[in-house]
Amino acid sequence: MTELNEKQLLAFLTSEDDDKIDKAIKYLFEQGTKSLDFLQNLEGHKEFCISNLLGYAQWWCTAPIPREYRPLGYPESLTEEEKEKSITVEVVSLYLISAIYYGSLDFTGRPFLIDLNLPQNKPRRGNKDEYIVRGFYSARKWSQKCQEMGLEALREQEEYPLESENLFWC
Repeated sequence: MTELNEKQLLAFLTSEDDDKIDKAIKYLFEQGTKSLDFLQNLEGHKEFCISNLLGYAQWWCTAPIPREYRPLGYPESLTEEEKEKSITVEVVSLYLISAIYYGSLDFTGRPFLIDLNLPQNKPRRGNKDEYIVRGFYSARKWSQKCQEMGLEALREQEEYPLESENLFWC
């Protein structure tokens, strides 16, 4: 695949062109741990990322975003619940960090964070800002360990990127 620079990758991820989005996602995934710094720097990018993630239709079905909202980031008219069901560039970034660890883009069925600290009878799923901030904090700690120990060592220890904050994907 042709090498993409950071500016191109961000433009592709925020594009309305499914092929460009999928190309960027596939490129970042295939680059593996080389992508970690770039992905971590996407924290705060709340632009929508409209993709079925290379054919995984469950992404499209679980978080439909009306076309008029797509290029606008988080419009004021979205409710908190709608925001939590949205797939943004920063959510895709966290997801890709996890996908690199698992070695698969479809390691889970949905791109929604879940707080494992909360009891099951409490609402604990969604792409809440708090979860995203905690996710990036955990991913940075994990990435540092990954640089020191290597990806395979972390896989052997079953230490996944969001573990230190007790988050997972559902």
